[in-house]
Amino acid sequence: MSGQSGLSKRIKAARELRGVVQEALGAACGVTRAAVGQWEAGTSAPTMDKIEPLCEALDVDPVWLLTGKHGDRDKTNGQVGVGMVYIPEYDVRVAAGGGFVVTEETKRDVWPFSRSYIENQLRLSTSQLVIVEVQGDSMEPTLRSGDRVLVNLADKRVSQPGIFVLWDGDGTVIKRLEIVPNSKPLKLHRISDNPLHGSYKVPASETIIIGRAVWHARRM
Repeated sequence: MSGQSGLSKRIKAARELRGVVQEALGAACGVTRAAVGQWEAGTSAPTMDKIEPLCEALDVDPVWLLTGKHGDRDKTNGQVGVGMVYIPEYDVRVAAGGGFVVTEETKRDVWPFSRSYIENQLRLSTSQLVIVEVQGDSMEPTLRSGDRVLVNLADKRVSQPGIFVLWDGDGTVIKRLEIVPNSKPLKLHRISDNPLHGSYKVPASETIIIGRAVWHARRM
């Protein structure tokens, strides 16, 4: 039991240092969040076929994970996986168009990022980031259908204009938002970067902001 207890503590320590939620780690290993919770509680242990994906997801050496001794991958003087963070991608497409109704929100992938880039360059907290896919053309050329967007769930400040993922009453969309000056009650200007799509003003009370888009990726 003592070896399993040590393994459990190392799994939890590495996961928390990485900023990976249990659901995302489970998805990377092909198990449920509950299974990861059992690993960390010491009530069960990962089978050997799960060790490799577990180490890949946490970027730790298998020798360290299983024994607590440093192997080839971990050269950080006892700090586990300080170089990378893993951000979950949700199986939710945000519409750059007329809206896309979310019927199921599940994690479908995990993206590795440099911790230094996220924290020092983007200046973001890793625990509040998710990735979603854009669908539609209303935000072209800024965002294209199929782009992946990094969303900061902690930033809902429309006082600073930007591109936000939001619920518009019909579906989850991605739009540029600005406050309409001197509007009482407060109104927001929802802007499509594609001039072929309309922009419009709506009461702020009709918009549920999910988070600010802070980064995107696309195929060249």
